[in-house]
Amino acid sequence: MYYNYHGIIKKKIKNGLLTKVEFKREYHGIKNATLLFFNDGSSYPIREERIPEYLELLELFKLKK
Repeated sequence: MYYNYHGIIKKKIKNGLLTKVEFKREYHGIKNATLLFFNDGSSYPIREERIPEYLELLELFKLKK
């Protein structure tokens, strides 16, 4: 079974479910991770190299806040 990790996260951001963003130097072995928290209680770490594809969505989140 395929789990579209980044697709699910991006969909949640677009649907306005993002509540908080944290930047960590290390998170469970992931260096320079960005943690995204959602109103359903879930959180997802994003690796540093994947952040550029999230910047536009995170900017939208900031504007809605």
